[in-house]
Amino acid sequence: MHRPLTVSILALAISVSGSPLSTLASGPAAGPNRSAAQAATWRPGPVNRAVPLTRETPSPSRPLRELAQKRTRTSMTYVGDEGYETRVYSGPINFRDASGSWHPIDNTLIPTAGTGYQNKANDYRIHLPADLGQGPIEVSLANGGLAISMVGASPRGTVSGSTDTFANALPGVDAAYTVGNALLKESLTLKSPSAAHSFVYRIRASTGLLARETAGGGVDFVNRAGVAVLSLAAPFMYDSSHTTAGFSRAVTLRLGGVGAAQSVTLSADPAWLTNPARQWPVVIDPTIGPSQDCYLKNGGSADTSFCGGQSLLVGYDGSLVSRSLLQFDVQSAIGSQANVMEARLAMNLTSAQSSSAVAVELHQLTQTWTTAATWNRDNGVNAWTLPGGTYASGSTWTNSSVGPTTGWYYWYLSRLAEGWARGSIPNDGLLLRASSESSANLLQFASAEATNSSLWPYLKIDYERGLASSPGGNTRATGSRTGCISWSTWRAVTWCCTRTISRSGARASTRTSIAPTTAFRPTPGTWATTGI
Repeated sequence: MHRPLTVSILALAISVSGSPLSTLASGPAAGPNRSAAQAATWRPGPVNRAVPLTRETPSPSRPLRELAQKRTRTSMTYVGDEGYETRVYSGPINFRDASGSWHPIDNTLIPTAGTGYQNKANDYRIHLPADLGQGPIEVSLANGGLAISMVGASPRGTVSGSTDTFANALPGVDAAYTVGNALLKESLTLKSPSAAHSFVYRIRASTGLLARETAGGGVDFVNRAGVAVLSLAAPFMYDSSHTTAGFSRAVTLRLGGVGAAQSVTLSADPAWLTNPARQWPVVIDPTIGPSQDCYLKNGGSADTSFCGGQSLLVGYDGSLVSRSLLQFDVQSAIGSQANVMEARLAMNLTSAQSSSAVAVELHQLTQTWTTAATWNRDNGVNAWTLPGGTYASGSTWTNSSVGPTTGWYYWYLSRLAEGWARGSIPNDGLLLRASSESSANLLQFASAEATNSSLWPYLKIDYERGLASSPGGNTRATGSRTGCISWSTWRAVTWCCTRTISRSGARASTRTSIAPTTAFRPTPGTWATTGI
């Protein structure tokens, strides 16, 4: 009996609020490229606790309260007794309603009056029919929409969370649709090698959108200005060995027909699928979205974009070198007047090739790039000044012990983050690379397209507002600051708060003490402040 073949064949990269998206080409989404021998020895380990968590979860004694008014599309901000804490992500986590307020995205599928299901809360709408034979799947945005249906599919679906699964959508094929923060992903499970390997989809785009094939193997739906509003991503496939030999791009999308009769045909290479070397199941998983993270590979993959996959790779796999790029909108999240106490990049390691810890450097990128970036080119067209990503000399921070235990690892960039916020340093993003790129040490981290959003990379920034900065404008001097509050009714009492700030490289720490100058009993009165 054949084990099932899982094939995720079609994804939509969705532009929200009119923001343009580049056509993205993806890399393997599960497991690093490893040789068969390396794959046989690779095992995930327990969650890493080597680096202590600093207020990652609010302490009961020092609770943090979210400030909803400070939300942005990619960030959430909290306030506590030691200032502000903001988490910034490289992809969307909130959406804006018609009144301009931001709300957390909720991809849960909810019923729609007997006609099917739709996503609960976002600024685009996905509608999935109760039965694939009763109507198309619809994607609706303020600036356009798309209806798509698989020819011959007919079963009813079963919903769980953000996924709707249609068993036996076609003979021997199950179909599942998962809603993401800015995407819809379709997965097909082929139950045996005799199942269909070619699929036809009828498509109907809204007025003003034109379908066109892309050089990367996908299909874009562009508006009159030529901006891609929706995209069908170029598919790829890999088997459960997660090796280079088990990865293939021998899957095609072909656009056919005109007007209301347009169609897309997806075809997977039957020779690759029936190869006796296949380790099942096999996945084709182009999970694509507008998140600003990518990884680059040199050698024969130097002109291939690996943006938009569920993983970010760093290190050397014995054949090719990988580096990862990330970008975070810091200024929108914390404002230009923030005085950063500490900023750190958090990355969740999901697998490691080596059984030894690896030193990984964080660098400031000094050249702009897009989600079409490759090892050789910053946007798929123009060359990097230095292949592999142009970055500042000297690392911003080096974590000398990453892996082999999976879990969270951190890099500190307080001064760089404050410079981004103030506008004194151009924000071209970050690059992660292994200190040694000549020994087999490949690391795989979760990206902002990972199915489990709790594993997404983020910047955690602790900051204050309104305190003096150093003459350079982008760093704060070490020292102390005292502010006092006076209670004027009944008896004069003054409380003074002293905050001491110390720095070590890119890290900062504070110590706060609060004490009354005389005995104190709360009584209604008027506050007066000094030194704050």
